[in-house]
Amino acid sequence: MAPGVGFIVGGASLLIFGIWFGWFGFKGILKSQIGKQVRLVEGTEMRTVWSKLPIPLYDDFFFFNVTNPAGVYKGEKPKLQQVGPFCVDEWMEKVGIIDDEKTDSVAYHFKSTYYFNSERSKGLTGDEEIVLPHFILLGMLLQTARDTPAGLGFIDKAIDPIFNGQKSLYLKTTPNQILFDGILLNCTSKKVAAKAVCAILQAKGAEMGVQKAGDNIYKVSVFGVPMIFTSPHFYEGSEKYLSRVEGLNPNKEDHGIYMDMEPMTGASFDVRLRIQFNMFMYEMKKIEVTRNLTSTPILHPLFWLQSSVEVTDEIVKPIKMLYTVMSFVKILKYLLIIGGFALMGFGGYTMFLANQNKVKDVVQNTVKKMDFNGQSSDEKNNKMDPSEPNAKY
Repeated sequence: MAPGVGFIVGGASLLIFGIWFGWFGFKGILKSQIGKQVRLVEGTEMRTVWSKLPIPLYDDFFFFNVTNPAGVYKGEKPKLQQVGPFCVDEWMEKVGIIDDEKTDSVAYHFKSTYYFNSERSKGLTGDEEIVLPHFILLGMLLQTARDTPAGLGFIDKAIDPIFNGQKSLYLKTTPNQILFDGILLNCTSKKVAAKAVCAILQAKGAEMGVQKAGDNIYKVSVFGVPMIFTSPHFYEGSEKYLSRVEGLNPNKEDHGIYMDMEPMTGASFDVRLRIQFNMFMYEMKKIEVTRNLTSTPILHPLFWLQSSVEVTDEIVKPIKMLYTVMSFVKILKYLLIIGGFALMGFGGYTMFLANQNKVKDVVQNTVKKMDFNGQSSDEKNNKMDPSEPNAKY
């Protein structure tokens, strides 16, 4: 093999391997390994983390206290005062997990446990009095107006006994009652309308989140009522809804959704999901508690929620290791390419030197054989020397 050829072949091989490994091979290997790691196979670390999150979800509630409930009945816009945050730590886990190997799927139920976080709530306790639309009553009215509007008059007769003499569509309550304790419904009345409405509540108890709190006494939390979801403060929403209330100040920093994700694994480093709970409110002629309200529907904000996650170092550690490996491979692929070019260059230089020496030897040998007359030394030696004894003339 000619000198330098081995270096050129080795350099070319190193160059090709560097390009393949750096831009194609490593990514394929990495995705394959990540795919194996994220499979929810029982007994794996990913299955454990997926089944029971090792960190809480931080839920921050901001309520809209209505400062002019009586004025709304006189045609004023609802004046909203934001109160919060009321912060709750939500620990989530999946229970009743059933694996189905035939369909390669898993079924489960969610279980969430909530703990009030007084430190993050900045002095608020959840027992502060606030005024906002009576979401249970309003939800009942809206659903009836949508599905069976002729039954609104019947519902009107049930409001007084079930809601303990409620005379306004606004309710004075506390965040704890709204979120956890529930609002009480009195189903002890013997009146026909009240008994009929309570029968419906009992029949749809599971669907509406109705819980029994005593003999014919029930409680309902806000999460059992149909709501309309928007961004907080109607951020990037319709101007007509924003213009029908006062006290909102939408902006991207405080009310936009933010998510910082790692594209390779899909892991979330920083997440802020924000959503506002609203209900339409307007005058219904057959309902006493809605009379004198504006006939123009108001999309009335009740509260908004920010859910966020703070990723711990323990969870981030595998991601950091992944990026360390990726950074190393990024450097390695360029070193392989540079090394390949270097070997090829050295091999080419070696071949060049070898050819130069070969040409030099040929020239030197040719010069040695030539005299100044242009005769070769062999022709010169073949001529007779008169001084030799055996020379013949």
